[in-house]
Amino acid sequence: MVQKELAGRNMNKIPEDTRQRTEPVALLRQSNNKAQTAFCNHGAYYLLKRVLLPLMLIMLLAALFAVGGCADRGSPKISFGVLKGPSGIGAVYLMEQDGRGETISNYNFTIAGAPDALIAQLISGELNAAALPSSTAATLYQKSEGRVLALAVSTLGVLYFLENGNKINGIEDLAGKTIVTSGQGSTVEYVLSYLLAAHGLRMGEDVTVDFKSEHTEAATLAAAGNYEIALLPEPFVTILLNQNNEFRIALDITAQWEQAGMGRLPMGVIAVNKDFASKNTGLITAFLSEYKTSVEYANGYPVETAALTEKYDIMPAAIAEKAIPRANIVYIAGPEMKNMLGAFYRILYDFNPAATGGSLPDDDFYYYR
Repeated sequence: MVQKELAGRNMNKIPEDTRQRTEPVALLRQSNNKAQTAFCNHGAYYLLKRVLLPLMLIMLLAALFAVGGCADRGSPKISFGVLKGPSGIGAVYLMEQDGRGETISNYNFTIAGAPDALIAQLISGELNAAALPSSTAATLYQKSEGRVLALAVSTLGVLYFLENGNKINGIEDLAGKTIVTSGQGSTVEYVLSYLLAAHGLRMGEDVTVDFKSEHTEAATLAAAGNYEIALLPEPFVTILLNQNNEFRIALDITAQWEQAGMGRLPMGVIAVNKDFASKNTGLITAFLSEYKTSVEYANGYPVETAALTEKYDIMPAAIAEKAIPRANIVYIAGPEMKNMLGAFYRILYDFNPAATGGSLPDDDFYYYR
């Protein structure tokens, strides 16, 4: 209707300033047919540029995110449990990015002092993923009938013998001594038992080991002078050294393990609830990518990471900064994870089948795509 009226007007009577201001009117001066064509083309161009192209772009992006179950921040949250130790240090950058709204997924974080606080929640599904000792993850896989899987190795050897004195220079020097530590029934106990046996010593007979409920308790008792020898992971090594400067690092368990020809020592893993993983492959993929970035940040920027550990109440920044170089925080997933854990579990199982829950984990235990 508008086009027909314009075509019927005497275009020579339009003032010059109007012709300059209005492109469609200027074009109509040439002919009625050209005016109609130009006006229609102009309208089609506007419609394509302003409406259709943005709409098509939105639809394309939506389709891309839908393929393969990709996650977005509107998806269900991932409930992730970590410990006040290396796994917590490795996750603080992820916590910070999530708080800023800069992650692909949404997260709820649980920070615990000991693995026991996370185990039941992981099996029930209250937690979707959790940082656990590697032997604990294998045992849970057996006890839960496969409801807990391994996503990635998160820490290598982090255990150290500390001594108030200068008598302990090798594993054999522990004969007749009393050690305070934590982690009974977990990787700590089985690695210690194996190393003692490799040097002709038996736990409970040749060496007394007092297991406490948490590493914090063991470090506090040693610092107070109740024990001369402690077996602790970082950051509790640094905590004890800060609290009592008469202690020294006597032995590095990782070095002792490798000297015994046992290869690498995967102490901790990120475990996942199987039901959640099978229904949310996109979320798991995003989570692993973002956790890997967080680990890389922790190792690459220890000062900034230390500040974040204090912000998220994992440990004081001064402790974290000193602990990070000895914390062996890693991200190892896929076939490399499977090979590393498989070799480690074989050693533990041959020594004591209870260390892996009575049998070796099946291939299904190792989650990777």
